[in-house]
Parts: sequence; C-alpha cells; structure tokens
Amino acid sequence: MANFTEAFKKGLEAAQTADRARKEIDKVFKDLNYQLLTETGNKIGINRKEFVEPNVMGGMKLPAIPGRENKYWAIVAFNPSFKNSPVKILARWSMDRAGYPCKISWKNTLYRCEDKEALENILAEILQDPLVGETLYSLMKWEKPQPEKGSE
Repeated sequence: MANFTEAFKKGLEAAQTADRARKEIDKVFKDLNYQLLTETGNKIGINRKEFVEPNVMGGMKLPAIPGRENKYWAIVAFNPSFKNSPVKILARWSMDRAGYPCKISWKNTLYRCEDKEALENILAEILQDPLVGETLYSLMKWEKPQPEKGSE
C-alpha cells in the first residue's frame, strides 16, 4: 500500500523549499532594481514581465486564440520617471516551479542558475555588456515625446 502520509509530508517540504527559493529570486531582482534606481536617480528600473508572442504563419500575423497564446517572460528595463516609458527586453527569463533552476536566455546562450550566486553573476554579466549598456543609457536619456505644435 502506498504511504500517502509520507508523500504528503514530502510535498509540504517541497512547497516550503520552493517558496524560499522564489522569495530569494524575487529579492535578487528587488536588490538589482533598487541599486539601479539609486545609481541612476530613478531613471532605470529592472523587472520581469510577461509578453505574448504573436502567432505568425507564412509571414502574416494570425489573430490570437484565447488560451493558446505563446507567452514568455523577459527581464526588462524601463525609465520609471515616465509613465509610458518604453520597455526594453534585456533577456528572456524562465523559472522552475520550484524556483531554481531559473533560466536566462541571452546572446544566443541559455544560462541555468541553480542558486542565488549564479543568478547574481549572470545578471551582473548582462549589465556589463556594451549593447545592454547602450540600451540602458538610451532609456536614461529618454524624454517624453512632445506633441507637435497645432496638434493639441
């Protein structure tokens, strides 16, 4: 006979471990965001955001079918000084339901982060990249478009 009590206890333990891991990952992103906001005078924010990839067939966009959208998560940067700041994707993001491993797809490479240290290291590496630096610099310098004269 199966020991359901033991299975239940293992499930609870796994849930607690996953909760701790997800909180740790959230804290890494919270610290990253805080440090960049502080360093840039609130001109660069970093977050994770879900996107819907359009369905394409033969080069044409197809209408979305509810519940069948191709969704993905990304690590994004934005300028929180402006309500409608552009959002720039820095890397693709996915997280195991247990928290770790989390995966970052960047520069045609998939990085597996098994723990906090690995996650912090790859995020630091991304920030040091010249193309990412250019993206963040452009967001820092971004200004809200002004309406053309006579269009008000």
